[in-house]
Amino acid sequence: MAKLYPISTAHNHDEVYAKIGEGGVSDHGDLTGLGDNDHPQYLLTTAKAADSDTVDGKHAVDFLGVNAKAADSDKLDGLDSTAFATAGHDHDTDYLGISAKAADSDKLDGLDSTDFGRPVFLTTPLTSTSWDGDARSTTAKTLIDLSSVFGVPAGVKAVLVRLAARDSASYANAGLYILLSPTNAAGGAAILRPAGIVNDVYTDGMFIVPCDANGDIYYQIVASGTGTLDAIIQIWGYFL
Repeated sequence: MAKLYPISTAHNHDEVYAKIGEGGVSDHGDLTGLGDNDHPQYLLTTAKAADSDTVDGKHAVDFLGVNAKAADSDKLDGLDSTAFATAGHDHDTDYLGISAKAADSDKLDGLDSTDFGRPVFLTTPLTSTSWDGDARSTTAKTLIDLSSVFGVPAGVKAVLVRLAARDSASYANAGLYILLSPTNAAGGAAILRPAGIVNDVYTDGMFIVPCDANGDIYYQIVASGTGTLDAIIQIWGYFL
C-alpha cells in the first residue's frame, strides 16, 4: 500500500493527500475543501476592513457628513441670516419683487403721468344746442362749463375745438371776431374773424384750446349788431 504524505501545511489548507505512486491530483479544480476559509490572515473579497470607515485614523462620524449642516451655515461674516433684517438688509421691505411696481413708475422726469395731457380724439364730436348756430351779440368774457354744456369730462387740460362763425354784416365790419380762452383775462387761445367777407358766410377753423383748472373755457364775441353773429362750437377731442 502506498504511503500518504501531506501536501503543504504552510497555508493552513485542509490536509490534502495524494497517493504516491498513483500519480496524485494534477488538476487544481479536483481538490476538495477549496471553499473553506483557511486564510484568517486575509480578508475575503466581500469583507470590510476594520478601519474602512476611517481617514487618517479618524472615523467618518468625526467629519461633517455631506447631508449635515454646519453650526454656522446660516451666517455671513459671523451674522446669522435672520440678523440682516435689523442690519439694513431686509429683502422683503428693501427690494421690489419681480412683479412689483415702483412707487415712481408713473413718473417721467419726476412728474406723474397725470401731469401730461393724454389726448382723446373723437370720431363724433360733442355738440350743444346752445352752440349749433345760435345768434349772438357782442359779449364780454363768459365761462362755458364744458361738462354741463358739452359733456366733456371734468378737469380736462385742453379741448380740440372746431369753431365756426358768420355775421350778417361781415363785409363792412373789419373788427368782428369770436375767441376762446382758458381765462377771463384779455386775449384768447383761439380767434376766428368773420370780417371783411361776404355777409352771412361761415368761416371756420380747428383749434386746441387750453382749459382752466376745472376743465372749462371762456368765450368772447364782437358782433356787428344785436344777434347778428351766428356761432358753432364742436368738441372733437380733449386732453386728460
